[in-house]
Amino acid sequence: MRTSLRLAAALTALVVAGGCGFADNRRPGVEVPSYEAIIRSPTSIDVLTVATDPDDLRAIFDEVHEDRTDGDWYEVTIECAAIPPEEGVDATLATGRFANTYGGADAAGLPSPDHVTFAVTGRTECDAMASTVPGTVTYEEVRAAVRGAGLPVLSERDGSDACAELGCLERTVTDQFTVIVWPDAAEAERWAQLVTVEVVRLGPVTTAQLNEAGFHPDGPEREQYETAIRSAAPGEASGELTDPTVTAEPGA
Repeated sequence: MRTSLRLAAALTALVVAGGCGFADNRRPGVEVPSYEAIIRSPTSIDVLTVATDPDDLRAIFDEVHEDRTDGDWYEVTIECAAIPPEEGVDATLATGRFANTYGGADAAGLPSPDHVTFAVTGRTECDAMASTVPGTVTYEEVRAAVRGAGLPVLSERDGSDACAELGCLERTVTDQFTVIVWPDAAEAERWAQLVTVEVVRLGPVTTAQLNEAGFHPDGPEREQYETAIRSAAPGEASGELTDPTVTAEPGA
């Protein structure tokens, strides 16, 4: 999990978007992008999102401000959800401060609880990191194998916003299966051993798992998809099926 320890370095690269101003956390009709807020300490909140537009980031900050009415003051760090901390990349999108009390405002360096600071770093993309491991099996290769078997791939969507929590590089979800690319073979094996569903290892750093909700329980489709997915990476150490054990995947 990321912490706010990189905040000091990130602040040196800030591009001010509003600077110190009055709080604006009640704006009717504003659609706030999805995000996850994590309280790291009594004065620190980390926020993970895939949004990068400055207005969207400000909307997220304002909603966090509005929701967090306890505590004296908070430093908010908004980061790219699709970039895992293991990559060693500064994924900070924006930072800000707000206070709920006058004592908190003093501690946060704000004139009063009616003021906030907010700034974006200038990062304009949160694309998932591509694997550099030779022989990596991509989602596109799995999709091609499935479609080549005459099977549909429905509701394809990027699920890489979970990678900051899971430690993956890329995660793509369909109604029938989920493909995850990991930074190394050890992480792929860890996932294969821990999740509560059957996982197919594909090449050195890729895993695939069938999403049970995408199949009729008594139909033949599940086995057909499994066979097609295995064919995406023929050869030694590929297509291995791991028995499920302990931990479920969030938001599969």
